[in-house]
Amino acid sequence: MKPKINGPAKIQSDLFPCTSTRVCWKSSWDCSIFHVFREVNFAADSLAKMGHEMEMGIHCFVLPPGGITGVLQEDRDGLLRSRLIYV
Repeated sequence: MKPKINGPAKIQSDLFPCTSTRVCWKSSWDCSIFHVFREVNFAADSLAKMGHEMEMGIHCFVLPPGGITGVLQEDRDGLLRSRLIYV
């Protein structure tokens, strides 16, 4: 069973990936950040939506979660999707 972390330590542990990324940027690594619209990277958008239904914390997958494999193949093949904007 995973121990519960509360208070400032919880905030720090939740932000660890961001903190470690910042350390890499400040080191001698050559890093670049690019924005990719969700219409082109639908797998990332789908995983983000799945995250809303998961327990808080870091989740590592050995295999792509159910339903993502097809989306990954479509992203790889360059399938574009339109975004509906409600006005």
